Amino acid sequence: MDIAKLKEFLSKYNFKELEYGAGLGVAYFESEKESDLNALKSELNEFGIPLCVELGRYLVAKCGFYASKVGDIKTSAGVNYAILDGGMNHLNYYGQMMGMKMPKILEFSTKTELKNYTLCGPICSTSDVIVRDIELKELKISDILCFLNAGAYSSTEANYLFLSRDLPSIYLCKKGKFCLVREPKNTYNPNMKG
Repeated sequence: MDIAKLKEFLSKYNFKELEYGAGLGVAYFESEKESDLNALKSELNEFGIPLCVELGRYLVAKCGFYASKVGDIKTSAGVNYAILDGGMNHLNYYGQMMGMKMPKILEFSTKTELKNYTLCGPICSTSDVIVRDIELKELKISDILCFLNAGAYSSTEANYLFLSRDLPSIYLCKKGKFCLVREPKNTYNPNMKG
């Protein structure tokens, strides 16, 4: 943010309050840094008027994750592919560009050997790539990968109705226990009604 330009603009008017938005950045990917709230607060406090900060994704992104099982593993032209039970139809990271950035992932594999994988979803489309190249513990069918920072719009921006794939289950965590709040939901019937 260019504080000097904002100060100049505000000096021309007698504003009673400043709303800073739209939202703060979220570090969705491994190479990104978290927004420095203390530095931002210090800069914005210089204006000397009440301030409202629109938190958006920053507030809720860390409140959810997307868990997906490995449904199949294939190797083609020297590339290991892990096909997950959900992909672009369940998860959409802002600015991911077809798997070119590395989301933060927790892996639950019992193996110790490391292998490189391309993580794909079940949609028969070249667009259904979550990660183009990632080193993980060797995967096997039914292993689970958890994609972090999916609590904001990551799941609601996904193409849920694309090719009539099922909606995923939704769980809430209450007092350290997961409670099922929605079973997987078929989208075939809504797509057929017109």
